[in-house]
Amino acid sequence: MKYLFIFIILAFSLPGFGQFTSGYVTFNTATQDSVTYQKLPNTSESFKGDSIYYKITYSKAGDVMTVRTEPFTDVDSLMAQVFFNEFTDASRQYKQAIQEWEAQEKGYELRLRQAERQYLAFTGSKIKDKVEKDFDFTELLGEWLLNGKAITIDAKLEIERKPIKILSDVQFAVEIDKERQVFNRVKAGRWDAKGGKYKLERVKEKAKKKSK
Repeated sequence: MKYLFIFIILAFSLPGFGQFTSGYVTFNTATQDSVTYQKLPNTSESFKGDSIYYKITYSKAGDVMTVRTEPFTDVDSLMAQVFFNEFTDASRQYKQAIQEWEAQEKGYELRLRQAERQYLAFTGSKIKDKVEKDFDFTELLGEWLLNGKAITIDAKLEIERKPIKILSDVQFAVEIDKERQVFNRVKAGRWDAKGGKYKLERVKEKAKKKSK
């Protein structure tokens, strides 16, 4: 379960807007929300002055973008603290999101190891053979660019002499520079390693002709 954590500042209607508390709202990834603050001409009857700060919320659900503008405060000196609170709270939320994902990732890796061991114990054969039999990985064969470097993957299923371990039709693992990398299929002719450190792209026809 993935969530996008967006920090918002809640202003309470005390005299002069003298007190603020901070919090956050959790949104499903089906929506993409962001909040900005802008000083605009005052059209509100609740605040004084020619211009005040407005909170502008951008909400996206599918292809529909909704923009909500609401009066926020007419006190300039409060805005620096608002932005500071938003910055530090966003950092805390970011840390929490990373920790939650790392815990989930370890759980998935444990499931993979357990299922692989149990398959071997039950069938007496390696799950690698079953995976390569059930999924068509002929699209991996041929010429590629690994971070721009030309490589060739042949029937041995290796990258720079390191064996490719097929995990499913959309994922494989391989050792590169002494580190295990997990590649995910982005689209036909494009695989990206987790974290974006490596990109595997199919050599385009024009590049092939030039090399000849």
